[in-house]
Amino acid sequence: MNDDDRRTVEEIRRQLDAITPPDPDGFYSVANVDPSADPVELYRQGLAMGSGSVWYVGTERVATAITGNGPRSKANAEFYASAPSIVRWLLQFVERIEEKLQDAKTDSDMVTRERDEMERIAEDTHAALAAAVARAEAAERELAAVPVEAIRFYHTPYGELSREGSLARRSECRRLIAEWLAQSEGQP
Repeated sequence: MNDDDRRTVEEIRRQLDAITPPDPDGFYSVANVDPSADPVELYRQGLAMGSGSVWYVGTERVATAITGNGPRSKANAEFYASAPSIVRWLLQFVERIEEKLQDAKTDSDMVTRERDEMERIAEDTHAALAAAVARAEAAERELAAVPVEAIRFYHTPYGELSREGSLARRSECRRLIAEWLAQSEGQP
């Protein structure tokens, strides 16, 4: 609520506190006067309840409410006259609140969609990561099955191998690597 709204609400409260309180049931009475009754006499009877100036609410041509001449008659007339403006302000205020709620709902929907997308990406990433870990673990197990000696000899330059060892060692190395490759179907 902005400052203008706060001032308007305070003014509404001030006017509401100043008017005649409602009946014990919380309502104000609306009288339906018999059209055959003398309006001047009814007016005199109403005035007899109070003293001082008579207050009314109206337009240029007609009095829409006569609030009388009691201690709260002026406040009642001011409040009744303000009622259309108060209702207009309240309707505008409700519209602004509804717009803010709609904006919040739109933001909430967007956040929900983004969260759902992130969860889907996380699930996909988790599945891909689990598959990659499984492949790495399988490759690690296969690699562990190859004798280290065979790997060492396989990667040793031919000249060094011939100086160190015999043809038999080279053959043994090739045999071990061939067995390993046969177990893993040619996939190192």
